[in-house]
Amino acid sequence: MKFEDTFREILKAMRQLAEGNDNYTLELDSEVPFAKEICQQFAHAQTWQKQSEELFIQRATELTTVMQASKVISTIMQPDELLQKVVDLTKSNFGFYHVDIYVFDEEREMLTLRVGSGEVGKQMVAQDWEISLSQEQSLVAKAARTCQAVAVQDVRQSSEYLPVKQLPDTLSEAIIPMTVGDALLGVLDIQSNHVGYFTEDMIRIQTALASQVAIALQHAYQYEQTQLALTETETFYNIAFELNTATSLDKGLHIIASSISSIHPLAQSPSCAIIFTFGMNIDAEPIKKCKVSAIMTTSDKVSVDAPHVKASIDAPTLPLEVGQRIKLADLPLIDVLLEHHDSPIFILDINQDTRFTRASDLGLIDIGTKAMVLLPLVLGSRWVGVTLIGWQNPHLFTEREQRFYDFLATQSAVVIDSQLRFQLIQERAIYLEKLLAIQSALSDVHDETEMLAIISMALTFDIDMRIILFYIRTDNDGTPIELQRMAVWEQGIVQSGDNIESSYQTFPIIDLWLEEPNQIVFFQNIHDDPCSLEAFFELGKKMNFEALAILPLWSEGRWQGLLTFDWPKPRHLVDEEVFVLQQLTKSIGAVIGSHRAHLVEKRVLENTETLYRTSYHIALANNLQEIVDVLARELRISDVDRIILMGFERDASGSIVAAAILASWHTDDGPLSTLVGIQYRQPIFPVSDEWIMTQPAFIADTETYELIPGDIRGLLTALKIKSVAAFPLWVGSLQVGILVLESQHYHEFIESEVQPYIAVMGEIAVAVDNNRLFNQAEKRTKQLRAAARISQEISSILDFEQLLPQVVGMIQKTFEYYHTAVYLLDETQQAFVVGEAAGHASEKFKKNGLVIPVDDEVSVITHAAYSLEPIVINDVVNDDRYGTNPLLPATLSQVILPIYIGQTISGVLDVQHDIIGHFNEDELRTLLTITSQLAIAIANVNLFEQNQAALDETAAQAKRLALLNELSTKLALETSVDMIFNIGVVETKRIIEADSASVVLLSEDKNNLIIRQSSETSDLHKEQKAWQISNTMMGKALEQNRIVLLSDMRDNPEKDACILVEQGFNSAMMAPLTVRGQAIGTLNVFHRNLNAYITRDKSLLQQIASMLATTVESRRLFNQTQERAVQLEKLTQTQAVLSQITLAEEVLATLAPVFDTDLPERIMLGYLEVDDR
Repeated sequence: MKFEDTFREILKAMRQLAEGNDNYTLELDSEVPFAKEICQQFAHAQTWQKQSEELFIQRATELTTVMQASKVISTIMQPDELLQKVVDLTKSNFGFYHVDIYVFDEEREMLTLRVGSGEVGKQMVAQDWEISLSQEQSLVAKAARTCQAVAVQDVRQSSEYLPVKQLPDTLSEAIIPMTVGDALLGVLDIQSNHVGYFTEDMIRIQTALASQVAIALQHAYQYEQTQLALTETETFYNIAFELNTATSLDKGLHIIASSISSIHPLAQSPSCAIIFTFGMNIDAEPIKKCKVSAIMTTSDKVSVDAPHVKASIDAPTLPLEVGQRIKLADLPLIDVLLEHHDSPIFILDINQDTRFTRASDLGLIDIGTKAMVLLPLVLGSRWVGVTLIGWQNPHLFTEREQRFYDFLATQSAVVIDSQLRFQLIQERAIYLEKLLAIQSALSDVHDETEMLAIISMALTFDIDMRIILFYIRTDNDGTPIELQRMAVWEQGIVQSGDNIESSYQTFPIIDLWLEEPNQIVFFQNIHDDPCSLEAFFELGKKMNFEALAILPLWSEGRWQGLLTFDWPKPRHLVDEEVFVLQQLTKSIGAVIGSHRAHLVEKRVLENTETLYRTSYHIALANNLQEIVDVLARELRISDVDRIILMGFERDASGSIVAAAILASWHTDDGPLSTLVGIQYRQPIFPVSDEWIMTQPAFIADTETYELIPGDIRGLLTALKIKSVAAFPLWVGSLQVGILVLESQHYHEFIESEVQPYIAVMGEIAVAVDNNRLFNQAEKRTKQLRAAARISQEISSILDFEQLLPQVVGMIQKTFEYYHTAVYLLDETQQAFVVGEAAGHASEKFKKNGLVIPVDDEVSVITHAAYSLEPIVINDVVNDDRYGTNPLLPATLSQVILPIYIGQTISGVLDVQHDIIGHFNEDELRTLLTITSQLAIAIANVNLFEQNQAALDETAAQAKRLALLNELSTKLALETSVDMIFNIGVVETKRIIEADSASVVLLSEDKNNLIIRQSSETSDLHKEQKAWQISNTMMGKALEQNRIVLLSDMRDNPEKDACILVEQGFNSAMMAPLTVRGQAIGTLNVFHRNLNAYITRDKSLLQQIASMLATTVESRRLFNQTQERAVQLEKLTQTQAVLSQITLAEEVLATLAPVFDTDLPERIMLGYLEVDDR
């Protein structure tokens, strides 16, 4: 090889190297000096360049991962979520075998596994995996102690490596400390299943990542602590506020218990709580006894779901009662508490605590108490008492809980001390009131008992005599209706009556004393008196009397009372006694009348005070339940067993569509209260405008009252309700609800009972209306927040498969609809199809694939879409526009909203509710906002997908052009037709991504196909090297001179297709190899998948086939040209020799080498003689 050729080859190789061709091989003649060394240096240069490119790509990927992780973690404020994200990104992007993060617990000097990659990581976290900082056999502990990165390239050779059975394939490990300044937050532990995997560059990159994670984790911790402190402060404030509003120690104790359940992890509430008070004078005297001021146990609370279960059944109770006094020494741990009065005492388990003794457990062990807190109630240096709180499970109290109980002890001490002072004032007030009454009685004989003492002096003293004073209650006409026993004198002792009310008709011989007011009716012996009746005898036997005197008392034009005298034996009244009694009758009647007038005035004042107190407490009530409790407490009617406060819900037209229980109260022995929140709706319950009342209604007997609807009567009968009082609640011209009093007894509601309720109806109505307005505002706020959240979240979604499920799911969850669906306009089908659904039967709904043609004139979906206006159907039962769907049988109201931008419709949102009249204008506006945002989001997703498809197509086209250029270069360098076909088959298989490729040429007789080149030996070419052109797909491609694409060959009858299918191929393409308009063969590709090729692949294969045919034809022409050149050269040389030869023998010898074949056996040379002519 000449020097110029050698130099030219070297320059060509250098150009290939510069162009990045790693596959080019430099070959020099061995005779060239340093040829071997030059070739080796060129190969080394190729290797170095390839390694440099790979290293550059690897470093770029790693740095990108660090930047991506930094960007992601900067937006996450939850520590666990942040660390899990870092672990997942690091493992996936760096290709590590395992990644986890340990956080450092400085107090315990422990490294706790916080997050880990994959299922193994989750299992280890669940197992509370920890490593001590001082542990010697631990690379994690070493890195944490030294705050330096530790990398071990082969853990099998390290004595400090701590094997983990869950990670058996770990071969190398690197641990990077996460520090901020001098503070260690944790370590990043990365593991590989390759020896020597961690380079210095990789360690630097992971160190940078660990630093960023540490800073982000510190920020997350600070944010978490700030949020916790804010929540704790708000909780403390709310508890303090509620405690300050407590009106009794019992209510204060329940507030304490309910506040504990918000912070204590053991249960919904403590199993028991007791307040012990020491009195108000313990500074002056040593503490010896304490008083049980309030008790609460779990048996005090019975679920309303079990109306027939009483709290005392199978529930052990404390052997303590409110008001009981016990020795101070009997309090649990009182000696410890008095010694350490500045902080609560926490008992994890009283069975394990040596300080707790059975002798002073007060029955706590019997009711299952395990954990306990004793709160010292101390103001300054003065003891107020002790609050004991217990739970039925052992518990280790956290630092946060201990702070809470410190706060609770201080705050409750102030509140309980205030309550004790208030009780003391009340007791003193009662004492003063009693003192005034006694003084008034001494100066005035109008007291019933004093009157009886004076009256007893009118008769001869008889130790067996009994005197009873009855008051008579009359109706508005003055007719007696009830007798009320007021006082009894017996055996020289005067006692007040038991206030037993009974019908006047039950009293014997009413006709006698009704006809003669102020006249004595006397029975010396009831058994001998002709006026006596059998019932009279029974009464005498029951009350142990045989003689009876009756004084009917009439004064000021009305009945005042009855005064009776009875004796256990027959008794005769002397004239003096009768005269005295007769003279006293009018004066006694007048005194009683005056006294009753005073009682009426007093009752009016009491009613006024009751109304004022009731109104005051209603104004202070925090909710409607407290208002009902106030009514039950302050305006108690003896026979009333249940009070229900009911609010009305109206549709957009203002009609009542539902009634909801807003609050309720019931007695222990009456019917259980209806659950608050229960709603009575159409069509299940007859709720309508018929419930509107302008005046209160009172029903003494529900069984006989004719105006009660049958459904309501059946409900009252089932609940055994005999009497009902209903008070309508109006605000302006709108009835907002109704207050109902119910009794299981026949009860005639009288004016004095119902008038207080009528007086407070206005306040209650305002409270109900305020509650309604607040709920509406709260619901509206919730909906607006949900709309904002939905808008915010969907604005960042660019994947259509995520968009609709996300939006529909959020709408369904937020608004609690019965059914939510989005229909999309499918322009190819010219129909609206279900894009996504949630709620009732959503999976069946999507599976059925409801299709609504765009020209459907009945469907409300198409009407809403093309009118671009929402359609509201608030009563589907009575609206013909609603189309019944068997999958949604409970639908009662529906709204359909178009999803569009400008005039372009993309779909509709269909929401359905199982409540009549549910949709109002506020909710409709919110849904319109959401659909507008959804329309924009859908448009953005479509635009993004279009742009992405265009980018993908551009990238694919660029890749195809690059591959074709590469193929063209390779083909141009080959001189052999066989090699050209070989390269063409191999590269075609790679470019088209086929499972097999081949070249088939047409035989000279045009009847057969010859297999020239194949990429596989297991396909149809192994079966046969030549094919008849007839009845083949390859032959069809040749005959039609165009490419043939087969997406599914399973049903193709051609011979080659059948064999291909048997070999496992299902898709194929055959492109004709055309030279000067004539097909010389086919280039074929086969794939095992169905529908493997598309139109773009046909174009690409056609380009390859044209390139391959052109190259083969060019090479054939080149070879022919070379052969002709050689022949012409030989001919020229022969002509030159012949021109110099004179002898015939030399001519023959010269011509012999001209023949390419063997020399002929004989060559003859003749001469032609020509004459002169």
